[in-house]
Order: sequence, then C-alpha cells, then structure tokens
Amino acid sequence: MKTKLIFLAMLANVSLFAQPKPTYITRAKIGTMDCSVQQNIWANHGSSDLFVCITFQNEGYQSDLRTVSLDLQNDTNNITELISDLQKSTVELGNNSDMAWENDAFNVKIFDVANKIYLYESPKNGDGHTELSKIEAQHLITWLTGTIRNRSKYIRAQQGSKKVLSSI
Repeated sequence: MKTKLIFLAMLANVSLFAQPKPTYITRAKIGTMDCSVQQNIWANHGSSDLFVCITFQNEGYQSDLRTVSLDLQNDTNNITELISDLQKSTVELGNNSDMAWENDAFNVKIFDVANKIYLYESPKNGDGHTELSKIEAQHLITWLTGTIRNRSKYIRAQQGSKKVLSSI
C-alpha cells in the first residue's frame, strides 16, 4: 500500500511539472474578448512558447469559453492573416452579402442580415465564435498590430525568463 502511495505521489508530481505555467506579458480587454500575449513555460524541460491568445465566451453557450491561439514566436503568418481578414471584413461589413475568410487557426465571417463580424475558433476545435462590432474589430486590429511590432521585445523577455528557469 505504501509503495502505491509513493508511486501516486511521484506520478502527481510529474503531472504537475508537465503542465505549462502561463505568464501574461500583456493583456487587453476588447469588447467581450480577453486578449493576451502569453508565455507558457514548460518547467519539466526548461522551454517556453509564446502565443497570442484571444479568449471569448462562445456566443451560443454562456458557460463555454473558447480561445483562438496564434503562435507569436515562430510563425506570425496567422496573426498577419487575421489582421488582414479583419481589415477586409470591416470594409465589406454592410454590403449586404455573406463573406468568409477561412484559415486553419480561425475563421472570420460576415452575414448580410447582421452588422457584426464573427470570429470563429479553429474549425478543427469546433464552431465556437464571438461577435465583434466594427469598432471592436478595429481595436483588435490595432492591438494585434502592436503585438507584431513588439514581437522582438516579447521574445527577449521570454529568453530572459529561460535563463532564470535554467538557473533553478
């Protein structure tokens, strides 16, 4: 019995270290969305990832939080594509037509019956989405543009935390 308890305690300890510890580098509230540049530190192997996260309440389900997570460290193409798609959608909004800009990481859609822009999570994760007004979309564009502009500063901060992590 004692051996089983020790084994379970060790397993729990390994599981705790296998989970990333998120650190928020910058955060913003835009409409109903919580936007952040988030660093996930993997303590078990001393590495970290840098992501832009846009978390929102799924419009269809009040207790369902969804996140669009985009890689800021290694590949900013999805972020620049989201900026471009949001810019296009703000121009097309109100033209009485359905339009969609699709990507593996997110979808942006407008419908002729609504004066809103819809941001959908990755299609492989489901159909969670949130509504944005034109002004909220413009604020999100500005915030995302700032994350690209400050990318090197965030990466330097991330590398500094790796040095601290490796000295522990």
